[in-house]
Amino acid sequence: MMLPTQKKTWEMSAEEHFTESETLKSKGNAAFKENNYLKALRKYTRAVDILEDSSNFDEEQKKKSSITLCALYTNLALIYCKQHDFSQAIIQANKALKINPNDVKALTRRGQSNLTLGNWDEAKVDLKQALKLKPKDNYIENLLQQCNDKIKQYQDQQKSLYSRMFSQKKSSKKSTDNNNNDNVNTTNSNSDININKNVENKTEVNQQ
Repeated sequence: MMLPTQKKTWEMSAEEHFTESETLKSKGNAAFKENNYLKALRKYTRAVDILEDSSNFDEEQKKKSSITLCALYTNLALIYCKQHDFSQAIIQANKALKINPNDVKALTRRGQSNLTLGNWDEAKVDLKQALKLKPKDNYIENLLQQCNDKIKQYQDQQKSLYSRMFSQKKSSKKSTDNNNNDNVNTTNSNSDININKNVENKTEVNQQ
């Protein structure tokens, strides 16, 4: 008995797009709960592929598709965070935020990724916005505190660096000034010797 072949996305009706993508999303969620991130990644990615092929969607169906896509993108961002692929996590979060700029999960995932990559200013903007949208969230507060600590640590290091550079420059200038003074004193000393010799010569001449 031959198994039915899987339909290509362009062969599906709009309703089949939604049914198949929701099935895949549910399977992805189940795999994620089992910590099977690779399987979840495959399911979510396939669901995204189906919904992104929306050439036969009407306006209402496109709106419905966007909501599901936003959730899928944020789920993908989370998986990439789990896999420590933070650059890819940012790409997925960007896609979600293009649909909904105030998606708290997408803001948090992008903020977390930028924080880990050392892009602290970008991370702070996202995390502050996420906390504004979801006040008193412990996870977001903790990430934002880490971000502020990193920024302060960097600023303190920069201040210390510039302070040392200024001290070295000041010390070098002082050393140069001292050398110049030594040269002047030597010249004066030689002049004194010459003067003394002239005086002695004059005395001798007078004695003669």
